[in-house]
Amino acid sequence: MEQDYIYMEETTVKSSSEVRNVYIRIRSVVEGVENLWETTGEYKWDGRQHMLAYTDYTGNAITKNGIFADHEKMLLHRVGAITCDMLFDPLTATMVDYKAYMVGAKFLLHTETYSMEENEVGLNIRVQYTLDDGGGHTPIVGEQEITVEYY
Repeated sequence: MEQDYIYMEETTVKSSSEVRNVYIRIRSVVEGVENLWETTGEYKWDGRQHMLAYTDYTGNAITKNGIFADHEKMLLHRVGAITCDMLFDPLTATMVDYKAYMVGAKFLLHTETYSMEENEVGLNIRVQYTLDDGGGHTPIVGEQEITVEYY
């Protein structure tokens, strides 16, 4: 399996900002269909936000993922078979240019709820959202729970 890396300046001083290996469990429900998967990745706290890097493998398709989360909002950055930037911010709706396998769509992302809890073993991030294409179609309803455990 390919390793994900968060690049940072080398230092001889160990601190809470060092890159840590993590287990990641993601529970996703979109339009009532639940998916669960587990992977590994890397985690770093930069003093302002939690950063997470991991790779999705679906068949022959590979997507690199970066999550940047604080207590108010989360940015999910994806590049590969699926490419998009999704800013989950309960205070504002945001635009998403979503591309999957070279087919694209634009959505307005409404974050219904967002929470992040930290503890001594990792993080738990929960988000509920809707994606609206602005074309009069029924919005897509989704939720994700991302559990990160240090090892």
